[in-house]
Parts: sequence; C-alpha cells; structure tokens
Amino acid sequence: MTTNPFHRFATTNADNSYSQIVEELSLYFQIRDDYVNLANDDYMKSKTFCEDITEGKFSHPIIHYVTHAPELERAALLDILKLRTSDIEVLRKAQQMLKSQGSLKVTLETVVGLSKGLLERVGQLEGGEGIAQIVKKLDEKIGFELEDSPPPPP
Repeated sequence: MTTNPFHRFATTNADNSYSQIVEELSLYFQIRDDYVNLANDDYMKSKTFCEDITEGKFSHPIIHYVTHAPELERAALLDILKLRTSDIEVLRKAQQMLKSQGSLKVTLETVVGLSKGLLERVGQLEGGEGIAQIVKKLDEKIGFELEDSPPPPP
C-alpha cells in the first residue's frame, strides 16, 4: 500500500511519514472486523453467522481465547475451528466460549484503544478530518463513541 497520496495533498507537514498511520488504520480495520464478525448481530444478518469460525480463521478474539483459556476449553474451540462448520448451534457455542473468556471484550477494548490513537494522530494532520470521520462512523456502527466507555459485548 502506498502512502504517497497523503503527501500529495498536504500543504503543511509534507515531510511527515504516513506509513505508521496507514499501518494503524489497517490494524484498526482488521481487528474491528474480527470483533464485528463474531459479536455484531447486524453484521451477522448480512453475512454468514460467525463466518470467521466457519472459515477456521485465527482472528484476534480466537487468538486471545487460545492463549488465555484452560487447556480443555482451548482444545474444544480449536476442534470447532477445524470443523469449519456452519451449524448455528456449534457456532453459538463457540461465540459463548469467546464471551465467557472475555475474548470479545478484550477485542473491543483493543478496537477502542486503536481508535483513540488513530483519532489523536490524524487530528494532528492537515486534512485528517476525513479519516477521523470514517473512524468515528465505524465506531458508531459497533455501538460506542469514545466519550463513552465501550458497551459490553452482546
């Protein structure tokens, strides 16, 4: 991904490196998507329920779970991932496992932290208002605004 277009539109601070912001945006978008895929009912209506589990992906909440859950529970979730199932009851069980271990909460907290950092960083840039508005709109879609504390995962 090129960061050169940012430099083209800058009239001040044109010597700033935008690669860190692009990396942070990428991380924000990915972890936000990981959270939404497993915790957001509206997202699940438009896509497959817990699609990341069906696809066997090791997303942020899954990685948190397998690094923090007791061995038997970790093995159970890994078995579900290996199944690549679309069985709603199995997927709900996996989702509940993620909730009970706090993995969805930790993922949301990570998204909030990334969002705060991004908003602070782009707020210092000329023309950063557009990026800030996109991040704020995405935050609103998952039900939090930075003035508030994050809601508990569903």
